[in-house]
Amino acid sequence: FTLKDTIYLSYIFFMGTMVAVSLTIQGTLDSLGLNWGDFRWIDTNVTFRFLACVGALHFGIHFLRTKQYVPRTHMFLSGLLYLSLSFAFLSLISKGSITEISKINNYLVMTSAGTLILTAIYIAKTIDSSAYYYLLAWGGFMAFLGVWFSGISGLTPITFFSGQASFMGNIFEMIMLSLALAARFKKMRDADLVAKLKTDESENLHSLVRILCHDISNPLTVVTTAASIGQGKNKDKIDHQKLWQRVSRASLTFKELIESVRHMESINSGKYSAELVPVSVREVLDNAEFIFEQKLKKKNITLSINYHDFDESINVYAEKTGLSNSIINNLLSNAIKFSFRDSTIEVGIINDNDFVFITVSDSGIGMPIELLDKVFDPYASTNRPGTERETGTGFGMPLVKKLTNLYGGEISIVSREEISHPDNHGTSVTIKLKRSLKSAQVYLREVS
Repeated sequence: FTLKDTIYLSYIFFMGTMVAVSLTIQGTLDSLGLNWGDFRWIDTNVTFRFLACVGALHFGIHFLRTKQYVPRTHMFLSGLLYLSLSFAFLSLISKGSITEISKINNYLVMTSAGTLILTAIYIAKTIDSSAYYYLLAWGGFMAFLGVWFSGISGLTPITFFSGQASFMGNIFEMIMLSLALAARFKKMRDADLVAKLKTDESENLHSLVRILCHDISNPLTVVTTAASIGQGKNKDKIDHQKLWQRVSRASLTFKELIESVRHMESINSGKYSAELVPVSVREVLDNAEFIFEQKLKKKNITLSINYHDFDESINVYAEKTGLSNSIINNLLSNAIKFSFRDSTIEVGIINDNDFVFITVSDSGIGMPIELLDKVFDPYASTNRPGTERETGTGFGMPLVKKLTNLYGGEISIVSREEISHPDNHGTSVTIKLKRSLKSAQVYLREVS
């Protein structure tokens, strides 16, 4: 059980025993003819009083969280609880006088009530204000109990109110403890919400770092390759202008990635909603060809882009940086990573009325079914080495799906593992995005 369940069950048990005490001490159950043979309910009153003490202690211990706030007092209260439970059992099997056991009950009740009230006062003042409801419940109950006791002892005239005061006290106590429970549960819900928000914030920050590390590796390859070429043996024969153009373009990609991460952070925090604009598919794919030029050459992989009957001027609704760096580049990076040397990666673009379908297909090692089922889960372990031991983070596909959905699109994967399909293996990933009837240039002019 959770702490909330324990408090609630303790409350039910305590209230049940208190009602039983009231019904048995007034002889209500016996007067209704619910007894049988020599059995009388009034004889069980002492047992119910001990059990009520057990219920009060158990409820108070968990409601006031004595173990957490006042550990020494908690040990004392726990001792009273077990002592009361022992005497409850003894009162059932005792063949002697109940009078002495009843006196013990009075002492235990007074000691338990006094300790709980003093503990509640301390906690209410210093730690948890919801303990004030607990104090009010006990104070009201004792006031009603005092009226009832003064009536049966002859100190005041017996009236209907004084005669039913103990029962009314139980009702008052139940109402106040219900309010106390509501206040405590609200506080627990608020604490859980704060904890969840902190956890979500930590996970979002971790995700953003992984995004940046994952996506920055592609343009970084361009820069490191250019630096390696510039420092090589044949550096005098190099076209330095072209080399610096590559570095400059990769640097621009770095800047765009940083902006993308900032956008993602805003999306996760609820402070930002993606502004979808017309984005040229041709421009995005041209940029991808540039980014992956060296990686493709390294494995001698051919990148084949087939526009079919697609009008190259057609655009889709997306964010340019997100579509380019986080979706298309991730799909191509995975395709290269899991493709064999001297193979071909095909990119197909199909226009279907209101939507554009972009498919990236390879004839690589494919994915097993168990991996395919969790490939979009950012918290699942999906990272694995490529065909030439290339490494990654396993976060690319969850990001692709998140952004595709954010753009109002869909994503699907078909994959056949090499082990089970030796003659026809590989992976095809298709993203479906909304088509824009306006070009990016027209849109920018309209906004201006």
